[in-house]
Amino acid sequence: MPLPDFQTYSALIYSLPERYASIRHSTLVLATIGPTLAKLEGQLTFTGDVVLDIWALVDFGCSPANTLI
Repeated sequence: MPLPDFQTYSALIYSLPERYASIRHSTLVLATIGPTLAKLEGQLTFTGDVVLDIWALVDFGCSPANTLI
């Protein structure tokens, strides 16, 4: 899925706990670090105390095949 822009991706990231009942807690933070770059960092805690650590560099200026998420 192509990432259209920072605002759209931000809305998706911050709405995850509302969209998925299995996500009990989120500490995800999306921050710009350049004109087309953003960093996504934090944790998602799921039902059963399963924790997913996330660190991603997102380049909104890249073609979809080169986007790191």
